[in-house]
Amino acid sequence: MGCSVPGIVDLTRKEEARDLELTLAIIKQCKYTFQFWTASTRLAALMETPYLIFESPDQLYGQGQEAYRLGLCTTGKKKVVLCHYLNVFNDNDKAINLLNHCIEEMEQDNWNDVIGMVEEPEVVLSMRKSANNRFGE
Repeated sequence: MGCSVPGIVDLTRKEEARDLELTLAIIKQCKYTFQFWTASTRLAALMETPYLIFESPDQLYGQGQEAYRLGLCTTGKKKVVLCHYLNVFNDNDKAINLLNHCIEEMEQDNWNDVIGMVEEPEVVLSMRKSANNRFGE
């Protein structure tokens, strides 16, 4: 099942996705990309194409490695939505509303991170503060 929304390119099941050079060229032409818990964010980051990623708080601020990877690759604009995977999986309507809200913010040049669809936002804020101290931000 691919994306059926007009204007959104979904390469997940296309033969062209096997060609890394072509994939990078396509990403470079995008206004921005969206990723949900996937390493393809790094491709957008390498091409300096703004991106929106839904990621778990632990991957960015806890024991995960994604913060290091994105930090090494990203020099352009990015928007991070911190969510628990199962919350998004179990409530697609809420996730789509959150996605639409984030797109609106990006269109207004607001690239601030968003904490959404987590049980305890204050814990995520504490994790982010601790990680910022650890990474020197």
